[in-house]
Amino acid sequence: LPANVCGWQIRGSVVNAAGEPLASVSITCRDGPACSRPQQTVSNGTFTVAVLNRDDYQLFLNRTDGCAIRYRSGNPALYTRDGGTPIGIADNDVNGLRLQVPSDLCRWRVAGSIEGIERFLSGPEVSVWLCRADTWCGPLARQHLDRDGSFAVAVPTAGSYRLTYYLDGCRLHYSPTGLTSNAAEAMRFSTGERDVRIGHRRVPDTMCAYQISGTIVGADGAPLDTWVAACEQVDRECASSATDWTDSDGSFAITVPVNGAYRLSFDLDGCAVYLGRDGLTGNRDDARLIQVDGQDVQLSQRQVPWGLCGQ
Repeated sequence: LPANVCGWQIRGSVVNAAGEPLASVSITCRDGPACSRPQQTVSNGTFTVAVLNRDDYQLFLNRTDGCAIRYRSGNPALYTRDGGTPIGIADNDVNGLRLQVPSDLCRWRVAGSIEGIERFLSGPEVSVWLCRADTWCGPLARQHLDRDGSFAVAVPTAGSYRLTYYLDGCRLHYSPTGLTSNAAEAMRFSTGERDVRIGHRRVPDTMCAYQISGTIVGADGAPLDTWVAACEQVDRECASSATDWTDSDGSFAITVPVNGAYRLSFDLDGCAVYLGRDGLTGNRDDARLIQVDGQDVQLSQRQVPWGLCGQ
């Protein structure tokens, strides 16, 4: 590796409104080429995150109660909406950041339960996300479901939210009548200045029941570590979706929400590649639709062509 790879660090501490250290808070760098996985604060509230090179980074805190907060300089030195302060890496490390969580953040909780998740508990992720009702599903509040399907996730501030369940990458949304795979049908609810109890829901046997699996390798034949997404196409729009990371051998198995026609895409360091009719393509209009109809779909290995996404 070049000498300067992962050669810079962001160091600091996280405390509550009373100045007491907060342990087990996950720290994540985004909007730049972050080098390390999310790091957790230790018992005295301190953390160290390694970054790839000189760049501007957004810093996110994810608490054990699910609440996610974006770093902002000033007093208080935390924020939860758009407009966080980028941390610039020049020639030196960043030291001494003190992130104090104000008492008016992450005060309210949304609690509920879901059943029919037993078949997902051995998978990589069974969690619930809260997203603002009027925006994309950003990192606002996220918590793993207990084994009995219950949860109590803290929201950053009072407001209007929608609830999404991630079951091994398969996305289902809370609706007035049950669960839906279509985000447009998700129920919006307001927390106000209070806790909220969400009604009980069950995952139907026909939802998140089938997988699209395969393997992707680079132009040199090496397995690719990449993000894979499957979007159900209805009137050329993405009605429902599911995601997965490839394993070390480049394989993936995406659990799709419902039967339907899916467009498969891969994120190669920000470059989108689609499963086409004759291989992989960078043109979305050339994407091939994969039909899921009551059974799993196994794809043959796909290789990224030379010259596509810098391969």
